[in-house]
Amino acid sequence: MLCAVDDDKDQTYFLYRVSKDALLKTIFPLGDLTKKEVRQIAKDQNLITATKKESMGVCFVGKVGIKDFLSNYVKTEPGKIIDQIIK
Repeated sequence: MLCAVDDDKDQTYFLYRVSKDALLKTIFPLGDLTKKEVRQIAKDQNLITATKKESMGVCFVGKVGIKDFLSNYVKTEPGKIIDQIIK
C-alpha cells in the first residue's frame, strides 16, 4: 500500500488492521486525486457534498473524542514515535 497523492489528506494509517484478503478486494478510487480535485468533480456533478463542511473527527464514533474512543479498545504504552514515509 502506498500513501495517497494528497499528503494533507492521507489516511492510509487507518487501514493498518484491514486484512490482506480484504485489501485485495478493495478499490481506492481517490488515491490519485487531491481533496481539491475531488471537490471540483463533485461540484461539476452537482453533488451536495461538493461544499459540505469537512469533518475533522472520526465520523463513525459520534461526538466522542478520538482519544476517549480509542482508550476503550487500545492499551497504551509510552514509546518512540517513528515517522517513515515510503513512496
